[in-house]
Amino acid sequence: MKNRRPVFTRTTVRNVFWNTLFISGLYLVINIVFLFILNYESKRIADDHLMHEVEHLKNALCVECDSLVIENPKEFSESALVTVSPRSFYLQVYNQKGEILLKSENLKFIGELPLYFPDKHTINKIVNLKVNQMSFRVIYVFLKEGEESSGVIIQLAAQRVSLFKFMPNLVFYDLISFPLVLILIVLGSFVLVRRGFAPINKVIDLANSISATELNKRLDYKASPNDELGRLRDTLNNLFNRLQMHIEQISQFSDNASHQLMSPLTVLKSELEYILRKSHQEPDCRETFGVMYEQTDRMIKIVRTLLILAKESNFIQKESSILNVSKLILNLNKTIQKKMLFLEAESGLYVRGDDEYFYMVMQNLIDNAFKYSEKGRPVQIRAFSEKSKVIIKVCDQGYGIPADQKERIFERFYRYDEGNGNNNSGFGLGLALVHSIVTSMGGVIDIQDNPGGGTCFIISLDALSVE
Repeated sequence: MKNRRPVFTRTTVRNVFWNTLFISGLYLVINIVFLFILNYESKRIADDHLMHEVEHLKNALCVECDSLVIENPKEFSESALVTVSPRSFYLQVYNQKGEILLKSENLKFIGELPLYFPDKHTINKIVNLKVNQMSFRVIYVFLKEGEESSGVIIQLAAQRVSLFKFMPNLVFYDLISFPLVLILIVLGSFVLVRRGFAPINKVIDLANSISATELNKRLDYKASPNDELGRLRDTLNNLFNRLQMHIEQISQFSDNASHQLMSPLTVLKSELEYILRKSHQEPDCRETFGVMYEQTDRMIKIVRTLLILAKESNFIQKESSILNVSKLILNLNKTIQKKMLFLEAESGLYVRGDDEYFYMVMQNLIDNAFKYSEKGRPVQIRAFSEKSKVIIKVCDQGYGIPADQKERIFERFYRYDEGNGNNNSGFGLGLALVHSIVTSMGGVIDIQDNPGGGTCFIISLDALSVE
């Protein structure tokens, strides 16, 4: 079964956090910069209007015989110089003696503007002025250029509307909208991070699907050979090619070596059987030949196991192969002569598999159970159904297996030393073969401590309904 990939991995959460932190900070900086730009532009536009208006007023006034003459009365009757509004202008015209020659009608609503006599450094410049808690932008110009000593001064003011006055409101609305913005940023960051990791996850899934019998799969991710993902794809595909070549060479060598060993061993076993059937042998010679026969038979089993392990694809079960687990379990006493072997199986237990290979599984588990148990201790086998699964338990009352060795017990050539001085024979291939066959049948095998002491090997296979 394919492992479900976790959604919130530590790497994903870390990348989403840093993306969110960066985008949130950027959002805050953009807001502040936008506020300053907006305030600057509003002030610039207001100053442009002020300078434009003062030019119109200069053209509407003139001085004749030390008297101020209004050449265009309509200019002074406009609403901007009569009413009070954010777009109003406030006008005072006075001479160097401080005598007010003309002022706009709307000044009576805010009071007179304080007079100011600019010099050559401040003339034609716009300054800030505060009157009755109201802020103004004020420009001072001479009605005629070059009359700094006796000329007429035009003082024109406009109310200063600074966006900084609205800062509390802007901050308030920002605080209200920020949770929604933050949620959108987090969701967007999560989507982007997941999309960014998608090619890597594809590589991981493919690598997990490749085994010694399925090395023909390759990465087909579309990317340029010069791109990082393209280079990763090509590098891994080249690695898979090399692995496939080496594994095929090793598998071919193991297959050939096993077959070459099986032939002379089989002949040797047959010859020893023939010799042992002779009744005229000396007792010592007969004992020696018996030992040779046992060791030859043992070697044949080892070679056969290596041959199966080298070609695991040979015991991948066909869809049409049906195995009667109940019958096989109950018939084990007929083939495995063990006095303390107790069998129990529900009827009607079927799985997909091959009876020959499954018998090898049970034989290895039973031999292992008796090997690591004291003489006279029973071994119990139970087979039953549980939630569309067939469960097979092989439990002994032996010495048990420490937790730190359970993970390695199915490794090839790994031998468990129970530390009691019992030198059990074996090469550590039996349980490796068991694990390979059970896995090929789509099942799992687990190890648990027997409550009464010892170890239980538990096999779980998909149950098959047979009518």
